[in-house]
Formats: sequence, C-alpha cells, structure tokens
Amino acid sequence: MSLHLDLTITQIMQTPAVAVHPHENSWRYTARPEWSSSGESIWMRLSKFSYCNRLSVIELVVLFGSDNDDSDTGSCTHDLRPTSLWKLPTLATIMNVSTTDVQSGFCSTLVPLQGRCATELRYCPVCLELGFHAAWFQWLSIERCPLHGLPLKLGCALCRSPIPYVVGHDLAAKPLTCACCAANWVPSLSRPRGRCIPLSRHDGRVMGRWSRYVARFTANEHLRFRNQNTGKFSTLIHGVSCTATQTTPLTLVNRMYDVPPPSPIELLSQHCEPRLQRSAQVVQLPAKSTSLGFGFERELWPHFGEDFLRYERQIGLVRHELFAITANECAHGHWQHLLGGNPVVATNSMPCETVAELGWAISWLGRTRALAATCNMSTPALGLAIWLASLALRAQRTSKDRWHLQVLEWLDQDLRLSACMWMRAARFMQAKGTYLLHPAMVNPQDLAIARRTDPQYSCIFTSIIR
Repeated sequence: MSLHLDLTITQIMQTPAVAVHPHENSWRYTARPEWSSSGESIWMRLSKFSYCNRLSVIELVVLFGSDNDDSDTGSCTHDLRPTSLWKLPTLATIMNVSTTDVQSGFCSTLVPLQGRCATELRYCPVCLELGFHAAWFQWLSIERCPLHGLPLKLGCALCRSPIPYVVGHDLAAKPLTCACCAANWVPSLSRPRGRCIPLSRHDGRVMGRWSRYVARFTANEHLRFRNQNTGKFSTLIHGVSCTATQTTPLTLVNRMYDVPPPSPIELLSQHCEPRLQRSAQVVQLPAKSTSLGFGFERELWPHFGEDFLRYERQIGLVRHELFAITANECAHGHWQHLLGGNPVVATNSMPCETVAELGWAISWLGRTRALAATCNMSTPALGLAIWLASLALRAQRTSKDRWHLQVLEWLDQDLRLSACMWMRAARFMQAKGTYLLHPAMVNPQDLAIARRTDPQYSCIFTSIIR
C-alpha cells in the first residue's frame, strides 16, 4: 500500500502544474492521456483522473464544473450527458487531450436531446474490462458494441447494482469499482503499477467513425421539427424517445453493420464515383402520366396544391430519366412484395443498381408510393413533403413565382445528388452483405437542412454533379 502511495505522490510531483482556475494554483494533477483512446467518454476519463488524484465530488465539480451551472456545488451528483455543465477547455488542459476529444466524450451539446440518453451507464463488457467506454453507448437507440458484437449491459457485471452516469460519490471515492460488491471493472488498472492499454489504431478508427455518425444523426433531430405558431424550427420535446414506438434507423444500422455507412455529409464532401448513369432504355410512359406525379386523389389531400404537383412532377421526370426501367417495374407491382416485410434485403436478391434506384424512390416518394403498383397509389410524395417542410422560409422580398422557380431548381439538384448518394450507399451495403432499404440512409430532409444551414452547399453540389 505504501509503495502505491509513493508512486502516486511521485507521479503527482512530476506532472507540471497548469493554472487555469483560482482553485488550481495550489494543486498538481496527475494526467494519463496515454491510458485513454480518442472518443472515450468523459465518464471514463474522469474515472481514471479520479483514480490517479483521489479528489472529492466537490473538488471535481469546482475544478471542472461550468461557472454558469446554477446547481448547488455541494450536490452529490452532476450529470455527464450534456456539455453545458462542464468547462471543456479546463478538462482538455488538465487531462492533456484535445478539446475535440473532450467534446466527443459527452452525449450531446443539446439539452433537449439528453432525454434520449440513459442516466445509467450502458457498456460493452469487453470494452469496460479494457478500460474503454464511448459516450454514444448511452443513446437508447444503440443496442450493441460494433467491435465485439455484444449487447450493451446495465449495472455491475457481478452484482447488477446500478452505475449512475454522473460525477458522484462512487466515481470520486471508488473509481472503476463497484460500491456494493467492490468488483474491479478494469482489472489491468487495479494491479500494482497497473495501467490501461488504449484501443488499437483500427479499433480506434472504427469507434471514431461511429462517434461521428451518431453525433451527426442525433444532432439533426432538433432541426427536423417546425414550430407551427412561429414558423421556425423547434427542438424535440424533452424526454421523448422514438424507440418506444418504432425501431429507429440508427438502431437498424447499429444492428446490421460493424462500420457505419457514409453519412450524407461525408458524401457531400466527396466526388461520387462511379458517375450515375442514365437509364439505357427509355420506357414509354402511360397515357395518364401517373409516373410523373399525379397518382393520388387530390380530394383526400386538400392541402397539397398546384405548386406541390409541379414539384412532384419533377420527381417523375428525373426518375424517368435516370431510372426508367425500375420505375416501370414498380408501376407494374414487381417490387410490391417488399412492402409488407422488413426493409432489410440480402445482397444476393437484387443488383446493387436496383437497390440504389428503389432506395432513391423510397426516399422521395415513400415506401407505398414507390413500391406499390401505379393503380394502388393513394398518397402524395411523402419524402418531397418532408423536404419542402425543411427548407428555409421564403423571404418577404422574394415573389412567390420567383420562389417556386428557385425551389424547383433546388429540387432538381437534390434529386440528382441523392441518386448519386444512394449509389454510393448501395455499394457500401453490398460489401457488408445486407441492404437496408430505408429512407434515412439518404434522407432528403438532410439535404434540405444542409441548404439552410450550410452557405457552401451549392458549391459542394456543383463539385459533385456535373
């Protein structure tokens, strides 16, 4: 025991002091960045920091807690899910890691989204034993660890006592140890002169890709809903979770793939190769031109006016230009059997190009409209409706006619861009052995959101589609 204390004191004295807070002037802290991996959760980083320094809860909160935090400093617990309660620069400086690594250690920067994250530690048993935990494991829509294929667990592995995801007494007094049964969760660290071995370079890259994918997917959630009173987009209702009613796209991706698919943002920053080819065969359209967007009963959808029909017709024109053969097959009900089942399809069941074409149609038209026979169509293009609802509001100085022409131009660009993206996504899924025919793989709503949030969107589009 004395040897361990002597080593700890020596380590403390050898660590340079960094004064970033009045309370730090008389302290020297032991940091072990070599024990951690990029993308590690702040719960794990603070546990290792507490293991080396043995600070109390109050001392940890005074050192790292945000000055804007209105909660009582003497409180026994402090939430680790949002970034708003903590000083990121101080965490980065004292722990000797980058601010990006610190920020990725939290679940979300958006308080309204933290209701979708667990308040109890969710972990992979193998990762925890190695001394690793990712913050995105806390999202309720994540079910398994992609590195080891194991379902995420709750509670101590030995006695099943809950492990709160907070800075509390247990984390400060007994870091990485069960307060009930005294089980050591990281055996390599509990040994004399113990240490944690970070993830391998390959595993670190995989976890980094997942961290970025989950962060992008969840960050867009607060941009997807418009306040009906003000016309502005509002955040999600605090504490509401889609997992209670349906399987989320993020859950499906986590179940099926060990490496996340390329996100639309990543595809926007790359040239889409191979170039999207036009259909080699021109199929004669029906006389009523139902393939061009007049397949639903307008009496049942009174709020979809003439402008919507113009936009919907553009979808039909682009679909006929790029995917004429598949559009004709859908019109005759050749893919109607995919409606009643799971959107997961084996790679040996259809060509990659067909998956891209069907996925594109599902994204813009909806599953029923895209896959059912023409005579059975009864709904407007649902993907188009969501894309329109997510665009920026028309400026008052812009006339309605000019605005409709502008929207029509944007729509044509995004239709072609999403077709290219679906081809890339289909090739990724083909290499992984399973296709996921879900509109979230290339969501038109994400393109509309990018148009209103990224001023360089048009330039990026021009560099991809020629």
